[in-house]
Amino acid sequence: EYINSNNGGNSGSGEDSGVSVNSYNSDLYSEYRTKYPSWGNPETLNEHYDEHAYGVGCFGLDDYVNSANQMYQNMEYYQYKIDDNGVIRVYDPINNIFGSYNPDGTTRTYFSPSDGQLYFDSQPGVLYEPY
Repeated sequence: EYINSNNGGNSGSGEDSGVSVNSYNSDLYSEYRTKYPSWGNPETLNEHYDEHAYGVGCFGLDDYVNSANQMYQNMEYYQYKIDDNGVIRVYDPINNIFGSYNPDGTTRTYFSPSDGQLYFDSQPGVLYEPY
């Protein structure tokens, strides 16, 4: 079960139902915040999972969120950059997996970029090489 961003905001008749996705899914949002504290914005989790989980070899939200968090926890073994705002970008060139993390360590995104190393190289920040 996950937050469906297509529910709640529009009745399908072209009229706004007046119910935002946040209020419509407040219980599930709270559940996600509790269950997946390492994901920065629970509202984006389903979309990221739907778009990127298969590409990084994950099946299920738990697997996707945990894999993203493991990359962050082990970033010293990968190439990573930290920008002026404290955003951390990590890249695993062997498996072609990229993760971006908020300054507090929560995940912003996690996926396999089609441009691979070029995608990572184009990201802002000071480069740190793996140990």
